[in-house]
Amino acid sequence: MAGRRKRICLSYIIKEANVFERHRSGVNTLAFSETEDMLFSGGRDGIVRAWDITAPQDEPRLLRAFEEHVDWVNDVVVSHRHNVLLSGSSDGAIKIWDLALQSPSASAGSLHKHEDYVRALAYSHRADVLVSGGLDQKIVEWDISNLRERRTVTPIVLPEHKESVYALAINEAGDLVAVGSSDKVIRLWDLRSKGPCRVLKGHVDNVRCVALRGDSLRCLSGSSDGTLRMWDIGQQRCVATYSMHTDSVWSLHVNAAFDTAYTGGRDRNLFMTDLRASPDSEPHVLLATEDAPILKVVVSADESNVWVAKQTSSISNWAFSKASAMQAIAETAAAVGADDDSSQDLKPLLSAPTRTIQGEASIVKAQSLNDRIHVLTKDSNGNVDLWNILSCRKVESYGQVDFGEKFTARNVEVSVPQWCTLETKLGSLCVVLQESNCFAAWAYASVVGGSPNNKTNIGGLVVQALLRPFQERHMFTQPVEEPNGARDENAMEEDRVADMHAIAVRDGLSHNYFAFAPDLPVLVWDRTVFQSRYRLEGCGRHRAFDELMALFGKTSWVMGCLLDRALPFGETYKLPQRIVFNLLPDPNTPADQRMQSIESSHLQCQTILPLTKIAEHICQCLHITTKEDPESKVREMSEQIEVLCNGKVLPSTMDLATAKTYFWKSSEEMTLHYRRRVRTTQISV
Repeated sequence: MAGRRKRICLSYIIKEANVFERHRSGVNTLAFSETEDMLFSGGRDGIVRAWDITAPQDEPRLLRAFEEHVDWVNDVVVSHRHNVLLSGSSDGAIKIWDLALQSPSASAGSLHKHEDYVRALAYSHRADVLVSGGLDQKIVEWDISNLRERRTVTPIVLPEHKESVYALAINEAGDLVAVGSSDKVIRLWDLRSKGPCRVLKGHVDNVRCVALRGDSLRCLSGSSDGTLRMWDIGQQRCVATYSMHTDSVWSLHVNAAFDTAYTGGRDRNLFMTDLRASPDSEPHVLLATEDAPILKVVVSADESNVWVAKQTSSISNWAFSKASAMQAIAETAAAVGADDDSSQDLKPLLSAPTRTIQGEASIVKAQSLNDRIHVLTKDSNGNVDLWNILSCRKVESYGQVDFGEKFTARNVEVSVPQWCTLETKLGSLCVVLQESNCFAAWAYASVVGGSPNNKTNIGGLVVQALLRPFQERHMFTQPVEEPNGARDENAMEEDRVADMHAIAVRDGLSHNYFAFAPDLPVLVWDRTVFQSRYRLEGCGRHRAFDELMALFGKTSWVMGCLLDRALPFGETYKLPQRIVFNLLPDPNTPADQRMQSIESSHLQCQTILPLTKIAEHICQCLHITTKEDPESKVREMSEQIEVLCNGKVLPSTMDLATAKTYFWKSSEEMTLHYRRRVRTTQISV
């Protein structure tokens, strides 16, 4: 839309050392390689992984991790003809991964046509046709027959579909597609005429999984209504209903003969069903019960192994004998025929998985402490950890403790503006910077290990550190100055603010405080445009500047920082706020011991000013010290003065903003008092 204001964001994901080795959140999808020696998994951490599953008794070994999606991976399919893996994601993109490469690499390309989450993919090996569907109500046909030659694919959007797509299946000939949607029906699309040819009605809730028989005469579907239904496509009617699940059916796998189905869902049960038998005979067996709702089921071609993806980060492998499972089904059918109620007492055929691909706990909750540098998180196992989002490391682990109690105990009384927001959707801690508040947090450089006499901007240092790998030179040369060169006579600190980047290098970067790791995932996107997230680093660092320029424009604050090598001064990037207050002798001190009043007791200072500067100012005004005195004497004399607010002695390291927020607690003009130090215990902060 013309005139639309862009809302550009910059973010980075804090990763632990083993972030690539294991999934960190639920695993949405699974797929085999052609020879079934590899298993591909796509997770809610946005990463696709390839596992070596050739050794039947060993834990599968990670071969590769494909990291370029910026949201959940919802489905994957393998094209054996082209030796590529295709993955669909909630970021709206379909990525193409070249399996011929033996090391981690960037994707070979992306398919873009969806305007919302891509929920399902279906691929016909014979016809070399890919179909995708998503929450944007689009069904897109992709002819990928020339994928190897030019890596570009022309999409065809099928018309008239008006519901979100949750499930897809395509026949062997590649000319018929079954679509499961949120309107409780299954629509069959003829890819030759590009129109719907059949509608199958009968489910009473969302259709979550579908399968087509090779000859296109039968369709099998699973639904959130808890049923599995077999359809006669020619007659457009349901010919069998299987009701063994007690909750939503989310995943369905049918063998090549289309006579055996394997299903899983919200009830955590993994069933095998004989599709040749009448539903009245209860032709199913409970293979296993998982520890979490089942999201995806895939079965080996010889039907001896089932791999299960769940809402947890682990993947289970169940080895079984189909003959034994069929025998159990026969016994159940016999019991049903004899009206034996024992058939209702379902017990899993298998007690424990044969192998497990272990995952890591995902971060599910994050809250910033008042210093805006430390963040407390809680993971899916209930463990609470403390992070430093500037050094990108875990500071301390507390185990399974109460999050609220630990947050209260660990928090400090300090007032720092919010300069970032936190996200945990991918199971890791993601720090998001926006133009509206990124540069709001000013502080003295001592808070990041720098000089206590220099001012710095926390968000500014982070932006510079994130973008440094993409700049030809590493130094900004524009100093930060007061607007219009104005000077405030009431200010007690020097008005000069040194060059921001020079401070960062000299006082912050010398100890690697902002030396982010080279593989730190850095994302940039426009909040008003879906599918606009781009990785600037990691596997996506190949992203060309001209593509970013075309998407975001040089006028955006991120591109200005990146290409102009300057921070966005002006309305967005303001100097620290100022506070007006009164500074008076303590009225509760006996008159003969009370300190004198300073000449100007009505002052205006920057909110980040520490009380040590207030004490130094008092010493100078009362001629206890002079500007010519050595710093050691100024410090010694100022330490003899303490500052009070509402009768409470304030720590000398506290700044004015914190004093007003936690001790003055009023919108009225603050009043501070001073006196000679009394040898009593100060309040703790």
